[in-house]
Amino acid sequence: MSAYKLYRYIGLLSSEEIPAVQRFLSSPFHNTDQECTQLFRELSKYHPDMKHPKLENEKLFQRLYGKVPYDDLKLRRLRMKLKSLLDNYLAVHSTVQAPGSFEKMLIAA
Repeated sequence: MSAYKLYRYIGLLSSEEIPAVQRFLSSPFHNTDQECTQLFRELSKYHPDMKHPKLENEKLFQRLYGKVPYDDLKLRRLRMKLKSLLDNYLAVHSTVQAPGSFEKMLIAA
């Protein structure tokens, strides 16, 4: 497993959750950055092991941006943004799945 938390998160998702996360990321309500959606699609190809030579930084950047010169900071920021979106997905998913928690949240609001 990779040293990146993002890769560990994706690796821990079930096969059924991958399409749900893709739908979440495709929703303009939750995500307006198509690069995050594209990064998730690229990374989820290597689920659950998250190990492959194509996941090396330069190769991944090239798959995302084509002939644009490699920019480590841009890739790191994109990973951080996607991890934050995954955190949001997990929060929404756990709130909806937990019995009564959604109703309690509505009452508190």
